[in-house]
Amino acid sequence: QYFYGQGVSIEQLVLDLHNGNILADLGRWLLDAVAIIIIIIALSGMIIWSRRGG
Repeated sequence: QYFYGQGVSIEQLVLDLHNGNILADLGRWLLDAVAIIIIIIALSGMIIWSRRGG
């Protein structure tokens, strides 16, 4: 299967999105920032939950 018939497979497109290669260095920085934000949100949620007595 090819994405719009341009010779780029769907697997390659998904891999590039996953690795941040779509936007070059900006994509990698963006993925790192999003990952850090998700970790902070998860940790703060666990802290709030543990203080309320779970």
